[in-house]
Amino acid sequence: MPAPMSTRAFAVAARTDGVPKDTVVRQAFAVEIAPQAGREIAFTLSTGDEDRSGDIVDPRGWRLDAYRRNPVVLWAHDTRQLPIGRAVDIALEDGRLRAVAEFATADLNPQGERVYRMLREGYLSAVSVGFIPLEWDWADGEARAGGIDFKAMDLTEFSVVPVPANPNSLIETRGVPADEDAIAGWARDVLGVTAGDMIVPARRLERLEKAHAELVARKAAEMVAPPPPPRLPRITEAYARLASLGRR
Repeated sequence: MPAPMSTRAFAVAARTDGVPKDTVVRQAFAVEIAPQAGREIAFTLSTGDEDRSGDIVDPRGWRLDAYRRNPVVLWAHDTRQLPIGRAVDIALEDGRLRAVAEFATADLNPQGERVYRMLREGYLSAVSVGFIPLEWDWADGEARAGGIDFKAMDLTEFSVVPVPANPNSLIETRGVPADEDAIAGWARDVLGVTAGDMIVPARRLERLEKAHAELVARKAAEMVAPPPPPRLPRITEAYARLASLGRR
């Protein structure tokens, strides 16, 4: 199964060990949501705007044929659970990737009903796209150092998410009651978080990833051109000469 990762993890992997084949990248967005007739909701899934990490997903690069054959809408990228809906329409419009999703009824999937109602009432307002990068390159210029230009992407799924893992997308909970047990269960089941794991704020994680990438790059440069051996102190050199004279 393809390995899912964020755009930041993708960047780190590209600099170090290399990106695994068929890696699925996930990027979240605060979206425009427009309720339609029946159980349908229209979404803006992705734009060509630069995010706060310096990444750009070119809307012209979306490949949608594979997704149209299996147009699933998931909850928080949980591929082990039944879909909460299906995309009845998806297309590029005005430089944006837009979709209309029809959500499952309560008898088909109670989770689909809950997500649908929370979207309609404004408690949820973010989605995350999962895609396989087909063509990409590093961004140009110091202002976007470390950023990625995704030029061609194969969409695999999109998900409604409670709080995007990508710090570039911010949403307001608008009064959703906190449920620590539910959040812990979701983190354990979907993200693989265990009791011994530490939850790190996204900004701190970015700094750690950047520092790690710089360290790896520095070590790699030293392996290619190792530093010269340290020069012996002058007193040591003089002692060596005296010792050689004593042996004559």
